[in-house]
Amino acid sequence: MPNLNAQTAQNDPNFHQVVSTLRSIYSQVGLTLGTLTYIDILGPDATRFTDVIDYEIGSLFQLSSNPQASDNAVNIFLVHSIGGGGLNGYTILGESGGIPGTPIRGTTSSGVAVSMANFPLGLNDIALTTAHETSHWLGNFHTTESSGTSFDPLPDTPQCPQTPFDTDGNFLMEPQGCITQDAANLMFWTSVATIPATILTPDQGFVMLRNPIVFSPPPPIPVTITSAPAGRAVSVSGVGCQPGGYTAPQTLSWTPGSSCMVSFASPQSGPTGTQYVFSNWADDASAPASRTLSTPTAAITYTANFTTQYLLTTVASPASEGSISPASRYVNEGSTVTVSATPNPKFVFFYFSGGLSGQTTPQNLIVSAPVTVTANFDTPQDVIAQMIAYLQALAKAGTLTDASGLIAKPNGINSKLNSGRTGPSCNQLNAFIYEIYDLMNSGQLPAPAGQPLIDVARNFQIAIGC
Repeated sequence: MPNLNAQTAQNDPNFHQVVSTLRSIYSQVGLTLGTLTYIDILGPDATRFTDVIDYEIGSLFQLSSNPQASDNAVNIFLVHSIGGGGLNGYTILGESGGIPGTPIRGTTSSGVAVSMANFPLGLNDIALTTAHETSHWLGNFHTTESSGTSFDPLPDTPQCPQTPFDTDGNFLMEPQGCITQDAANLMFWTSVATIPATILTPDQGFVMLRNPIVFSPPPPIPVTITSAPAGRAVSVSGVGCQPGGYTAPQTLSWTPGSSCMVSFASPQSGPTGTQYVFSNWADDASAPASRTLSTPTAAITYTANFTTQYLLTTVASPASEGSISPASRYVNEGSTVTVSATPNPKFVFFYFSGGLSGQTTPQNLIVSAPVTVTANFDTPQDVIAQMIAYLQALAKAGTLTDASGLIAKPNGINSKLNSGRTGPSCNQLNAFIYEIYDLMNSGQLPAPAGQPLIDVARNFQIAIGC
């Protein structure tokens, strides 16, 4: 065929249209096309059979002995024209090797021949001829033969008998005269463009589906793709794999023999401050998040395990006065993280807020949800002012009976710092810490109220280099 061979036909849009029409006609009886194999006839055989004479059709079909061809398959030979026999005034568009044909390579009835003389103009006619002749090969007869005196034996196919439908008396049953009968059936003996002959009845489908080369494909296999925790996004690709994007768990029907790519992106976002990182597959810990799976022989579940991570946000406030570590990052659920606050020179770490509290640094934090930890810093003078305010509040609440002596010490520390005397400030801080301990040991100051003062004083000592 000019401009059409085994290679170009596979991507030729006109030829694809022929195949698509063929699929559509057969789909009405539940018949689908299997694997299509494209084979070129070359050399002297190509010259001999490009325009084939009907008495040589058997020899043409014997070329199905080609090792690329298969038994239990119908061989469709696309030729330029078919000459010889037939009725006067009619052109042979196609011919079947038998009703039914023989599904054995190299035999004289192993195929059908279809004329491509009108390609690519008469695509619909070529498709209908291919469907008609292949239906013969699968076992169907003409619903009505040309004379109108013989018919197929199927009970559900309409007939167009010579009497009363041969109205012009020419002993030929023409589609126009049988339009109310079977002219629109695929297996009417001839066709015209104005009456598309595409119908197949259930009984005709029954015949075709029982031909030895027609088989029922094995049922699809249920494959469940799930994740732990559930709800992760997964994509599936591949022929026979129900490709698409899904939310796990998802049960898919995979065609036996298919090779399917299953892909989980990682990390995946969850609620605010939460993400999920691929860990492993339950059935194969070494397999990557994107893996190729073959359709199993029985229903199966594949589980992708994910690690839940929460966002730990760490903040230094103000950032110009100190730092906090670690930096903000996602942390595995249940992990213990050590959080440290470090003041810049001439500043004091005052306390943690948010997920941690108190003046102690470092501290351990167990991460079980998104969390923010803030390290609060201040100038020594502001810290002393807040210590004094705290002591005054304790006195006012009756927690500390006599705060005047204690308040005098932070005031003295502030005075010494302002005059640049670090050594005396350190001594005053030590005295302050010891006095707090004495008050706690004597029961005059509850430990929960006194310990923050001690912690702040120690941070103060670090800040001024005691």
